[in-house]
Amino acid sequence: MLTAKLQNGQTVNLLDSWQKEVLQSLQKKQGFYCPACKEKLVLKIGSQRQWHFAHQSKEACRVSTEPESHYHLSGKRLLYQWLKRQKLEVALEVYLPILQQRPDILLRKDKQLVAVEYQCSSLPLQEIKKRTDGYKRAGIYPIWVLGGNRLNREGTFHFRLQSFEWLALCKDPYEHLHLRYFCPTSLKFFTLSNITPISLTKTLAVLKEKAHLNQTFQDWVYPSLKPHESLPSDAWLTQKKQWRFQYPIPYPSPDQRHFQSWFYEQNLHPQLFPIEAGWPSKGHEWVATPTYLWQSWILCHVIERQPLMASFPLLTVLRSFQSQRIFKLRPIVQHLSHLEQSIKGYLDLLVSARILAKAPGHNQYVRLRERSFPHSAEEALTQDEAFYHAYLTLDENRLSCNTYS
Repeated sequence: MLTAKLQNGQTVNLLDSWQKEVLQSLQKKQGFYCPACKEKLVLKIGSQRQWHFAHQSKEACRVSTEPESHYHLSGKRLLYQWLKRQKLEVALEVYLPILQQRPDILLRKDKQLVAVEYQCSSLPLQEIKKRTDGYKRAGIYPIWVLGGNRLNREGTFHFRLQSFEWLALCKDPYEHLHLRYFCPTSLKFFTLSNITPISLTKTLAVLKEKAHLNQTFQDWVYPSLKPHESLPSDAWLTQKKQWRFQYPIPYPSPDQRHFQSWFYEQNLHPQLFPIEAGWPSKGHEWVATPTYLWQSWILCHVIERQPLMASFPLLTVLRSFQSQRIFKLRPIVQHLSHLEQSIKGYLDLLVSARILAKAPGHNQYVRLRERSFPHSAEEALTQDEAFYHAYLTLDENRLSCNTYS
């Protein structure tokens, strides 16, 4: 903690210009207290780390907090000072009694209160949900900023995210998903843009960086995505090729085992899954299971069983999908409507591909023809490329996630 209350109620912010001797004198005469739990705090003003306060017992405080590393304290200090330079109304570690929460930074922008949470360590899913819900109920806009130490890059456009980090996702006015990072060591902001998930933990994305002194608050909240910063057109095709050539899988997951068993029962090789499956359809980010698995299942187990030229409702597909416990949803899924977006987005893609057509009535579809199984790996790659360029691009097929934060 960087702030505390004196016995007389005055707030002490260690980022203000305090002399060491004055702080030691205040500790002797009045003591420092936590604004939330009112327990006495320990003043830590050594020469190795950022000056800070600490609870004598971490179980004493009613506010859920994690141990603050030097990295975290430094980042919080730099973010606070950066926001102050933006001429914004900013306060550090304000305790909000009605929420029993204490954001790292609270600011006001155009009459809107904004809570900035700087997260450098892992956080339980329920905790990030609780904090975000609390802010929203109070009319406070939450911004989650991840520490630069959490940026896990595996390739030029490949990144890995932990479960709770999906809950820190935000979106710009153009519906592009992104994550914000700040590194106090390099003094840089990082933005992970055009996030396009490919599995439970992996995603395609574009990484941008900017020195923190050159970044404005407005651009930070709503990062622009220039054309040359989009994902390359072959990024998803490369991923689909990897799915086709991954067999045999040494340790398949339950959904992969289910998928392989069905294909072998049909005397088909799993790498020859339908051309129309395995695409980033609108809303696919709600489902954590790779798209080639759940979209193949919808095609082969649900749509294929519908009579040709007979209408069926989206609800039929949705209920069949829900009955399969093998498919995983992301922690950002809060309502059934989110899963419905995923299913509808895929059915609408099949409409574009002329597998289905829309029928009269609300969310009604008609099956027009059979799905396409390639006869060889080479044929699959050729048809995948043709399908991609004919029916979707990553820019046009924007993600639809109404993100949690």
